[in-house]
Order: sequence, then C-alpha cells, then structure tokens
Amino acid sequence: MLFEPGVAFRHYCVASMFTVLTGPTIDPRHLAMQAACVDALDRVQSTIRPGNTFGDLYEAHRSAVAEHGFEEAVLKACGYSMGAVWETTWMEPPFMAAKVPLVREEQMSIFTHMILLDRTTGLSVTLGETVEVTSDGPVRITSVPREPIIAGA
Repeated sequence: MLFEPGVAFRHYCVASMFTVLTGPTIDPRHLAMQAACVDALDRVQSTIRPGNTFGDLYEAHRSAVAEHGFEEAVLKACGYSMGAVWETTWMEPPFMAAKVPLVREEQMSIFTHMILLDRTTGLSVTLGETVEVTSDGPVRITSVPREPIIAGA
C-alpha cells in the first residue's frame, strides 16, 4: 500500500511517501526494490546542493536504481519543487528528470521521491521525503523509515 501524506510546515507544503508491505508473506523482490529506493534516495539527497541541477539529481537516482537491476522499473522523474503558497501547489514543474537544467538554490524545498514500478510483475515500492536546499546539504523537512514497513507479517 502506498502512503503519501502531505502537511504544512513553516508555510511550506511538504510530503512524505512510503510503501507498507502486507503479509503474511513478503515477496523478496519487494525487499530488493526497497533497498534500491533507499540507496537512490540517499544518493539523490547527497547530490542536493546549490548549483546542482534537477538533471544531476535524476542521474543520481537513475544510476543507483540501475546498479540494483531495476532501471526498467524507474519512472521518468524522481521529484519536484514544492511551494510556500496558498492554495497549495503540489507538483511544481519542472520535475527532477533527465537533463532538466533548473539549478538548485538555497532555501528551495523539493520533494525527492523514489518510485519503482515493475510493469512485468506489478510490484511497486516508493520512498520520498521533502528537503530544504542549503549550502551544507539538504535539511530533511519530512523523514521516512529506511527499513521496510511490513504489516501483518
């Protein structure tokens, strides 16, 4: 089950995203996909600095997922800016996608989401956090567990 709660934080619209796997039996491919999402989220967030582009962040995502063997399950974007306006803007273009030249600047808030969708098996896993861009690296505004969440196991 996919959960994507959204809340307000210091006038920012922020989100988290995670998957709850349901038991009693968990497909080992789900666990491998979770590990790939954790690695991709950590790599994307380690790339977030003023001066880096959305394209740079997407490449960190794509390469991490590919190393885990899930490149075919990756989507064409792995995040987007989130605003501090009312009414809430959820997905502000441009998206974190290949070759997008938008440069990250301090105090931007961005939602970094790792979504794997295996179209062959129908399995999917998601993991996402909102961060603020700072010169010292991203500051997490929302945080999700890195270990799999399993209900009914």
